Amino acid sequence: MNLPSRLFLTPDFPLPPPGPDTGRVCFTFDSKWIPYVLTMLKTLTVEPLWESDQANATGEASQLLQEFLGAGLCAVSPDMTGTEMDDCMSCCIRMRDGILQVFSCGEWVAVDGWSTQNVNPGGSQSAQNSPQPKPGSCEAFFATVPSKGKWLLPVPVNTGDQVTITDAFGAWTCDLDLGIWYCADGLIFFAGGCINGSSVINPLSPMPTVAQRALIAYDGTHYYDCSAAANGLPAVINIGSGVVNANLVLLQNTPFLTGEGEITCQVRMCNNQAASWTHTFDFIHSDEGWVPQPASGAAPAGTYIPGVGWSTSDVVQAGTDAFRRMYLQKSFASRQINSIQVFYDYTGGSFTTPSAQYGLGVGINTLSDTLEIAVFATAMINGSGQNKLGAVPAAGATTIQIYLATSVQLVAGGYSGAAKLTKAIVTGVGTDPF
Repeated sequence: MNLPSRLFLTPDFPLPPPGPDTGRVCFTFDSKWIPYVLTMLKTLTVEPLWESDQANATGEASQLLQEFLGAGLCAVSPDMTGTEMDDCMSCCIRMRDGILQVFSCGEWVAVDGWSTQNVNPGGSQSAQNSPQPKPGSCEAFFATVPSKGKWLLPVPVNTGDQVTITDAFGAWTCDLDLGIWYCADGLIFFAGGCINGSSVINPLSPMPTVAQRALIAYDGTHYYDCSAAANGLPAVINIGSGVVNANLVLLQNTPFLTGEGEITCQVRMCNNQAASWTHTFDFIHSDEGWVPQPASGAAPAGTYIPGVGWSTSDVVQAGTDAFRRMYLQKSFASRQINSIQVFYDYTGGSFTTPSAQYGLGVGINTLSDTLEIAVFATAMINGSGQNKLGAVPAAGATTIQIYLATSVQLVAGGYSGAAKLTKAIVTGVGTDPF
């Protein structure tokens, strides 16, 4: 049976996440169905399948998958009518060294054609078409780490990303081990278990203070101990400093280059990069909640005209100074702002000191804090459909201010020029606050 490299056995709508535990159930069935059951369970480890609480749902699904992979001897041998294991009654399944086995005629017998490679179609190394986690989200992978090689996480990692290794099963050895096999925590594997206290360290290993033969990870800069995953615990890796779009590999902690066996495990990668957003304010159709602001005793400046946009208004500042301008503000929950772009039409008027008076100013929080755009009157250009971009990242922003003036006379009267603001595009980090 050929399985696709990625399964698409998903419903038309997301499933609700599983609730709290309600007690164990036990049942038996013909072992010929095991590959199909494992395939269906693997589908449940895909995050988009769940409508909410994806991390917990996929984690529990992975545990359920491992229960089926590691099923042991049945307490009572059931009627296995239909089994194809010669004339003997068969019961129970297990995975050993990546091979599916059934207990038949008093011994474990391999099921031809079925291994972890069949449960994880496409082989032990994911590559093209692998799911890429979006900023702030996670993806799960099934890894098979060979004794004399490495397994590559098919997703680049960066400082702050988190990678969690679980369910590290299997055993491996090297030519110098004289037939001794080791678990993923570096303990000697014998009689179906790992012998406590049997690990050793080797100063020549990549991680000399971690048990030789233990499962480790490497991002090109930092090594990470993953041995806890062999003991039913998660091995949580927080990618260290200085890592930018690097490859992360899983490997054996050993200086020796030859060996046999493999370790299989679940790998969950969470992209710690914060999501970005873009918000467009269309002033032709709405004032978008921007508010005209007063300054130095002058009335709030700016008039909204539906179908046109924000227009300048005439105000008197400091009792005598005449301004034709708009001075607008938008408040929001604290965010990092990355850029602001404004679109406007402009016809300049008269400025008393054009080299010292703004024609256009865009600031974060206030015009005197982070100034994204600053154009003096002498540099303003007449014309329609103009735009200016400011791209100075500013963390902790709570307001944006836009100032657009066509004339400033430091005496009474003298209003001239015309301008309108038609659109603004703002980008930032996190969730869109608008």
